[in-house]
Amino acid sequence: MPAALTALFKPNTQANLGSQTAWALLRVVVGAMMIHNGLDKLSDIPSFAQAYVEVIGLPFPIFSAMLPP
Repeated sequence: MPAALTALFKPNTQANLGSQTAWALLRVVVGAMMIHNGLDKLSDIPSFAQAYVEVIGLPFPIFSAMLPP
């Protein structure tokens, strides 16, 4: 099975429908995971700041929590 995945993600100069489809699917899945994690942060910023930002010692935790990564 790894050889099949390697063949799908192998970059080439010719149009390869399987490779393009695999990359598009990977981008959609990773994007959905990033949106899911970002919504947790935005839903309750004060508790996110207390649980994660204060722990690592950043100044102004609520302001720091609202900054983009």
